[in-house]
Amino acid sequence: MADEISIHDNRVYAYNVDCDNRTLTLHTVYPHREPREWTDVIFQSVVAHHFDHVLQSNILYDITEMDVEALVKEQSNLFGDSWRFAWPFVEYKGDLGALAQTLKKNFVKAYCVDSSLGLSGWVLASGCTRRSRAEQAVLP
Repeated sequence: MADEISIHDNRVYAYNVDCDNRTLTLHTVYPHREPREWTDVIFQSVVAHHFDHVLQSNILYDITEMDVEALVKEQSNLFGDSWRFAWPFVEYKGDLGALAQTLKKNFVKAYCVDSSLGLSGWVLASGCTRRSRAEQAVLP
């Protein structure tokens, strides 16, 4: 992701989860210059995501790829019980080692969403791209 569009200090004004198509999009803007820079961060083949501290004004620090096993270990309390609800939709029966191995075998990556203010968390997905747009996304 090093050659990607910078989203440092971008404000997340909306995010969209498309369950059927397994995509999650963070709609962001860098409002500190004219014209404003509008960027969508799109996660493909999403397996699971978890966000905390969502505010009206969320300011991103960065989105980085992290080790899948490290994320599963870090989130052991969450993953330890969530298998009972088929989340994530991976057969692991509470065995966190099996979860991590299945995710890696299926080429799932872990993305850490860090913020300076507000929205933070992680996404398990096959990929992540950043796409510039000419104007703010039209939301329903």
